[in-house]
Amino acid sequence: MAFLGAHVLLYVVLVALIVTGTGMLLSSGLAPTPAGAVPGEIQDLPPRSAHHLLAIVFIVLLAMHVAGVLEHQLRTGDVFSRMGIGWFNRRGARAGASEQ
Repeated sequence: MAFLGAHVLLYVVLVALIVTGTGMLLSSGLAPTPAGAVPGEIQDLPPRSAHHLLAIVFIVLLAMHVAGVLEHQLRTGDVFSRMGIGWFNRRGARAGASEQ
């Protein structure tokens, strides 16, 4: 259940980042040329604080997620093989070694 909650929270924060980023862009009046935006021009916009906080939360959640994947891979050895990266499969390596 914790895995589901972490994944849902990652997606919720990602969508919130998109919403606050779009809010900053629209409220700054720079919508047609976002590449020309200067950080000083968006400094005092209301969505900026929320966007900054959400970015930090997203980075922390992503780091925790990657740590969980690595921990699960080291414990059970099946995460990367389920992702399609078969050469990380420890179980497959043991099974192949016992067949020889």
